[in-house]
Amino acid sequence: MAPSGLRLAYGPAARLCLACASAVCSCPVLTPSARAAAANAGDDVSAWPAANSGWSVALTRAVLPLRWLFQGVALIPIFAPSLLPGLALIYLFGTQGFFKSWLGGGQIYGFEGIVIAQVFYCLPHAMLILVTALATADARLYEAADALGASKLRIFFTVTLPGAKYGVISAALVVFTLVMTDFGVAKVIGGNFNVLATDVYKQVIGQQNFSMGAVVGMVLLAPAALAFVIDRLVQRKQVALLTARAVPLVPRPKNLPVEIWMPIASGKTIDMMARYGLKGMITLNGEKILDDVVRAYHAACEKHGRPKQLGEDMIWGAGVYLADSKEEAMRRLEPAHDERFKWFAPFGFVRYADEQGRTWGSPGAPAKTPTLKDGVSQKAWFCGPPKEVIEGIKSIEAKYPALDSFMIHWAEGLGPKEFKEQLRWFAKDVMPAFKNR
Repeated sequence: MAPSGLRLAYGPAARLCLACASAVCSCPVLTPSARAAAANAGDDVSAWPAANSGWSVALTRAVLPLRWLFQGVALIPIFAPSLLPGLALIYLFGTQGFFKSWLGGGQIYGFEGIVIAQVFYCLPHAMLILVTALATADARLYEAADALGASKLRIFFTVTLPGAKYGVISAALVVFTLVMTDFGVAKVIGGNFNVLATDVYKQVIGQQNFSMGAVVGMVLLAPAALAFVIDRLVQRKQVALLTARAVPLVPRPKNLPVEIWMPIASGKTIDMMARYGLKGMITLNGEKILDDVVRAYHAACEKHGRPKQLGEDMIWGAGVYLADSKEEAMRRLEPAHDERFKWFAPFGFVRYADEQGRTWGSPGAPAKTPTLKDGVSQKAWFCGPPKEVIEGIKSIEAKYPALDSFMIHWAEGLGPKEFKEQLRWFAKDVMPAFKNR
């Protein structure tokens, strides 16, 4: 879809260049070769986007393997004279060319050959400008468009094109100027099709008519100068597209289908997750509540034709605090733990069970603010030296053979510096015990 969209996108730039071409074509004092050169430039501006736009979009918006190689290949013509594309086409499709038969009796010499050769010659010049224009996109605009449900085509016309319009105009003007003033391609493959550059050569070298050559040279300079002026006017209107808060757009691969993990909050949540194949997250639940949820998710998956082992496609999370002793760990963690449940408990967010298996807050079960001691006894929190924490985690792991993901819960109120130290300690002394999982 991108190439077809970009064919529409170059319209404003092409109109500027084609306006220059029209002005030259309509001038009554010009020679036929001058009008032919203007027509050739206009057609080359029209043919250029189809060859270049998709390439530039692929280099900036696609996850392209060996991107540097493709960009380097596209830049090769910039180091060669304009004679080279014409000579290459002659060797391939000329009278004695390798692929002459592919033309079905036609020939490469003339207007068509000039257009094809100019596309190859101008591609790297336009590509450099377009790649730069497309690379300055702000990723936040695309995220907002996706969140609002905009289609790819609408995103192109409302986000991509407005952001790159000045680059498109500049690239079109550069192509127009290159084509209007080029001599090599028209001389090698143009045949009897005259353009301004070859006309100057014929007047000065062939006929020694220096005055007419000077006149044609001035005519040749006029559209190039006009294109230069238009480009400068366009650049004045251009503003910075990336601000200090902008997020550069970096293409990333789409790993489909996308894994979706969802916190398990209720029985209705479990059934919905099993129906649509969503994976579950459960954290800071007492041992009895955790077991009920894991088995309910397992049963719901069986019900909806998605059989799983116990613990499969689930992340279990628990609070962890490491210290030299269990008592020391609880003493340090207790203030943050208690502060958390002061505002969690009144809303019923206490996922512990009493001796009869009833959830706290349900009729007959405790309805109080839990202490850290309650959390440790419920195996929602593991406090102490690494060895004891490892034993506690493995006691839960042993019950669910397919459980392979564990999430460390951060006690709200615990300072970031302290929590990072806990993470480093956990990575150093606890994680190696689970390296085979």
